[in-house]
Amino acid sequence: MYKVICIFFLLPLLSLSPEYATGQKDTGVSEEAFEKLAETLDYSDTKTTIVIRKSEDRNSAEPNVEKRESGDYNGAGLFQILALIVVSGLVLFIIYMVFSKVKVEKGVVEDEEPGEDLDNLEIIDTEYEYLQAVNAGNYRLAIRMQFLKVLKYLNENHFIAWEPKKTNRQYLLEVSNSSRHEFFRKLIFIYEWVWYGNTNLDQAEFYRLNPLFQEFLKENNE
Repeated sequence: MYKVICIFFLLPLLSLSPEYATGQKDTGVSEEAFEKLAETLDYSDTKTTIVIRKSEDRNSAEPNVEKRESGDYNGAGLFQILALIVVSGLVLFIIYMVFSKVKVEKGVVEDEEPGEDLDNLEIIDTEYEYLQAVNAGNYRLAIRMQFLKVLKYLNENHFIAWEPKKTNRQYLLEVSNSSRHEFFRKLIFIYEWVWYGNTNLDQAEFYRLNPLFQEFLKENNE
């Protein structure tokens, strides 16, 4: 029994192969050779080169960043200048078109509406122009001719002293002591609302306002 137990413990030791012992020996020799080889290597140049290269790369990258930022800034400034030029051009164009339109419309009105120049009040055939305007359906101009009839009557009868640069308010003051004052004031209001207010009257509105001018002229001609 004792022999059996001894054999049982010895068998694992005997099973170890010579290759295992050789392997252990080879491993020890390899490590020793590696250490000797490591001592002969000099890493100083490599480390220095790596450090210098990183420093150079970092330093060389900074000017590129500054240059790129400067380029971006210059590009943005140029864009702002171009945008300002475009906006200024549009504003000037709009102003030009607005004033051109006003001049064109003014020219059309002067061509279509005779008697615009009050310098010729004494020679304007107000009755003829009035009838022409009514027949053409230009009731705004017809009201103007009626008002010029009123001014011509007051001037010819020395109630006012007509002058081209005088205002209707000045004429109203000249008749302030006359019984015609309130009536004349009402006609001034109608005329200025229609003419200077650019009010386009329809036929019904014209025939509602026109009798007031006819009444004034009729009363003063009797």
